[in-house]
Amino acid sequence: MAWRGSVDEAAVHVREGISRAIALGAMAIIMVHNHPLGDLSPSPLDIRLTRDLIDAGRHMNVAVHDHVIVG
Repeated sequence: MAWRGSVDEAAVHVREGISRAIALGAMAIIMVHNHPLGDLSPSPLDIRLTRDLIDAGRHMNVAVHDHVIVG
């Protein structure tokens, strides 16, 4: 799945990520996104999204193995 965002934000919805995983029959996902300015520190929104994905996935038997940030 891919989302396009603006210079400083990409709106990712937990329901879309989990529903896509279910549609593909995935038992696990790894989320990857970039920070184009090079700061690889997760933002508060990154952390919240990861926690929300883990929680939603737990209820749907989809594990979240990692959330990778690339620069």
